[in-house]
Amino acid sequence: MTPRKFSLYLFCAILGFPASLAAEDRYYSANLTTSSCISASAADVQTSVTLFGDSRIDWADQAPYGWSPGGWTTFFDLGAPRDWNVQNLSVVAWTTENVFTSVLQCLQPTDPSSGDYSPLHPGFVTAKRYVVNAGGNDYILNSITALYMPWRLPRMSQHVTRNQEYLMRLLVVALKKQGLTDAQARENILWLATLPAVARLPISGTVGEQCFPSLMNECTGPFAQTPDTISAIQDSATSFLERNVWLIGGESAGSSAYRPPSGRRIADFVESVFGSDVRRNLGGDISTGNPYLDAYLNWIAWNREENSHPWTLTSFLVYSSRPLERAAAERVGVHYLDLYPEFTNWRDCAAGFCWGANPDLFQDPVHFNVYGYSVIGFHLGQWMAARGWESPWAPPAAPVTGVNDGDIAEIGTDGISAAEPLQTEDAWFIIGLCFLFGICH
Repeated sequence: MTPRKFSLYLFCAILGFPASLAAEDRYYSANLTTSSCISASAADVQTSVTLFGDSRIDWADQAPYGWSPGGWTTFFDLGAPRDWNVQNLSVVAWTTENVFTSVLQCLQPTDPSSGDYSPLHPGFVTAKRYVVNAGGNDYILNSITALYMPWRLPRMSQHVTRNQEYLMRLLVVALKKQGLTDAQARENILWLATLPAVARLPISGTVGEQCFPSLMNECTGPFAQTPDTISAIQDSATSFLERNVWLIGGESAGSSAYRPPSGRRIADFVESVFGSDVRRNLGGDISTGNPYLDAYLNWIAWNREENSHPWTLTSFLVYSSRPLERAAAERVGVHYLDLYPEFTNWRDCAAGFCWGANPDLFQDPVHFNVYGYSVIGFHLGQWMAARGWESPWAPPAAPVTGVNDGDIAEIGTDGISAAEPLQTEDAWFIIGLCFLFGICH
């Protein structure tokens, strides 16, 4: 038994968590595309879990984020050392629409006019258990519009969580096409809650003041260069978790701060922005004599400061959408794992401002560092091990039939869009601003 494995085993045992020593992990990573789906080499008959998502899931094996050539298996071992066999089909910059469209395309029948036959892409080989985390890029896309139209925040939350629900329903259909019953398909999907980004906060300050003066400035993380071994990554991660035990279920002075309230409603947030105390809330110094115009201009100025705007709005959208996202998972009947409390900036959350992330867990304002992946991997590894997800439930196989009209009806849509579309009232507001500022005559 190596010193690292003994330390990892002892660490789990002290905290009262089940652990068994991992002998060999297997990790397959391939981009899921509509043109080629995936190749059979991206999985083997022992693959037990398939991951879908965007860069946050994709970069577990990339420098300078997760670093590890073992990808997620390295971090799952922190919570439950097992013989993990993981297939990661996540793609950088993907939205729920990208994942939805690609999976749907891979499930098309060879000849739709002739009924249910073999799928168009027999190379679409996955495990029969799915872990999914998608929607973060949807929020980023919508946050740009929210800068100029903050009243659309509630609609954007509803739009993104509706997309997430459509994707959940599609993945249920995907597993049923591989021979699972309806109940088995829903039982074998875990939706990992959308997590916050580093954001401007009343106590911690701007994104730049939290060590991220530019989007890709990498000033957080344990490694300046590629670690020599996976053991070095796990040793650093284990040491971090031991120092911050409340992140993985232990008690500490900061533990209560990691249980944020259900959150101020978006409507309350917008009201505070446009209310009489807007200048105090936002610290704005623009004054035109019109309090509502002042509020609007200060809102824009506040959110455009350095690069705080997109991440602040994105994080607040995510924070306020948490009840909607959980409700979507409950309606579909899939599992839901909420690690949002573990990722909040506890200093501000203790004062009631819980929409920003803890910068210690991030390599840049959006993407996790080794410590962030360690927190997720610890909890996710334990969750899956408790349900036996480290063992193949059945050999992965190509779907026996393609999707049909009945499947589309079950999903509830034949397509989704990442960005919430403009409405008529939005257009009238833009026209009104045009005249107000003297641009239109």
